[in-house]
Amino acid sequence: MGRLGEAAEIAEAIAFLASSRASFITGATMPVDSAWLASGAPEGKLPPL
Repeated sequence: MGRLGEAAEIAEAIAFLASSRASFITGATMPVDSAWLASGAPEGKLPPL
């Protein structure tokens, strides 16, 4: 995607994880980074603006 996330996009992920729909998710790391890390980008480095 090559962009930073909007606050509403992050809030949706938080709302899902806090809901009963995520009750079966335990001990998992779920990056909400528009596939930044999955594409091989180094941790700690932001995508270009």
